[in-house]
Amino acid sequence: MKASLSKLRSIKPQAVAVEGDVVRFSFLTPEEGLPVVVSPLHEGVVLEEWLARHRELIDEKLLRHGGVLFRGFDVSTSQAFHRVVHAAGGQLLDYTERSSPRSQVTDKVYTSTDHPADQRILFHNEMAYSPCWHRALFFGCMRAAAVGGETPIAD
Repeated sequence: MKASLSKLRSIKPQAVAVEGDVVRFSFLTPEEGLPVVVSPLHEGVVLEEWLARHRELIDEKLLRHGGVLFRGFDVSTSQAFHRVVHAAGGQLLDYTERSSPRSQVTDKVYTSTDHPADQRILFHNEMAYSPCWHRALFFGCMRAAAVGGETPIAD
């Protein structure tokens, strides 16, 4: 018995491949429009790793629906956000010719805006004035607002 317990204690945990679906696709409204929502089916799904293996699928969903919302994944630091953007095939660019007051969080990551929280920001076309448009915009929520905090998007 002691030999068996000793043998069990010496076994080191190893990562295993999970077969089948690990994420779920859904929508915020019954119309199945903008955006498609991607959520993990269980705890521990690392978004950047999943994205690295499913980039073509996400590109197809982005083209079809106009936006992808990743919800429920642990992307709680600016470093994790960088890794997710790179895994999605994005490249963080310099934010030049700013039209809204923003603070730099880390290299090429900025706050959404520095307007007072009691003010609304109307819809706008991000970087529409630029002669070179980005392939995609990435937004991340590091700290959810206690009240409100919406980031509405429109087609």
